[in-house]
Amino acid sequence: MYSKLARPPMPLNLTYFKCAWLAILCILTSIVSCSTIQPGTAGNSATDPRLQAKAAKSSEFLHINSLAILTPHLGRGVGGGAIRQSDVLSSIISAATLAELQVVDPTKVSTAAALVPTAQSVSDSVAIARRVGADAVLVTEIRVFEERHGSRVGANVAAQVGFGMSLYRTKDSLLLWDGSYFYKEKAASENLLDIPERGSLAWHSGAEILQRGLEAAFSSIAESRRSVFLSH
Repeated sequence: MYSKLARPPMPLNLTYFKCAWLAILCILTSIVSCSTIQPGTAGNSATDPRLQAKAAKSSEFLHINSLAILTPHLGRGVGGGAIRQSDVLSSIISAATLAELQVVDPTKVSTAAALVPTAQSVSDSVAIARRVGADAVLVTEIRVFEERHGSRVGANVAAQVGFGMSLYRTKDSLLLWDGSYFYKEKAASENLLDIPERGSLAWHSGAEILQRGLEAAFSSIAESRRSVFLSH
């Protein structure tokens, strides 16, 4: 017999039901409150293993202030209509601006690019940068882009993004920075350690993952540039 002050133990099935309900509430709260990748949180290659990058020595970044960003190339791994060049260019410019890099007016860059016969080689890219008076030129190729199929709560196909990016100095075509990024999202249940990096339990879109990768790349470039001032 139980005393008047004591409560009988809760039935096992009721305890399980309450725990399951609390878990569902936590998941839904996480999805609603953190459903997007927050801008400015991406790290460089030292903190984000998805970005692999190498840079010239810091002194080579001296006097690199203005940046000409060329229209990105969409590789074979990008399905037709998956993403537009103009959208990618806007994302690149946004990430560069966030990293406090001085970006040359893209209209001027586009006009200068139209005057270069092929605009495919490094020399062509540098020639465009010279025409607009930029200290460096950025060349980007989107190698893989597959958008998420499904909703944030449940995706049938996860988004995946991969790109390569190279930064050349205008005066001598020196490769200042070169990096590659690839990420295919997995369900949080497949990799619990990935949850902090994901930012939430929701499934992200390809555009969100691309933005995160670009921010990681420009964070690395900006860090290489800042090291010049720290060493002088």
